[in-house]
Amino acid sequence: MSDVRTISNVLRTIPTFKDQDVSALDCLAERCSLWQLKPGQVLFAEGDEACEVYFLIEGQIRLTCDTGGGPEVVVGYADTGDVIGEMGIIDPAPRSASARAVDNATVVVLPGVAFMAMVTEGQSIAVDVLRVLRKSLTYRIRVL
Repeated sequence: MSDVRTISNVLRTIPTFKDQDVSALDCLAERCSLWQLKPGQVLFAEGDEACEVYFLIEGQIRLTCDTGGGPEVVVGYADTGDVIGEMGIIDPAPRSASARAVDNATVVVLPGVAFMAMVTEGQSIAVDVLRVLRKSLTYRIRVL
């Protein structure tokens, strides 16, 4: 199975994409990569350039903030099905938290540049990505 087909099949596990046309999902998958993280592995660090979004397919990610000399503060957890770092393709400000795998985790990574190209090209799947991001952002705002 090709990488594109593998990523496409993995993306289909996300509810927003489950009924998506195969060719549209393949278009998205062509621009993504699949990462496997081991327990304790850093997905991104606070202060890193924010230029991609992550779809957590399996596992759990701990989100922490540095306190400036004291212990890190856990600000949340992301679980299977969650979107992480969505602001990275909307606002290029540095990451406001660090993300580290709690256990073995699988993420699909969509670079912001690739997403913006999909928007510019008028790819319909870009609207679905925006729906996923909107849902994630509004959920977090409501929780806060």
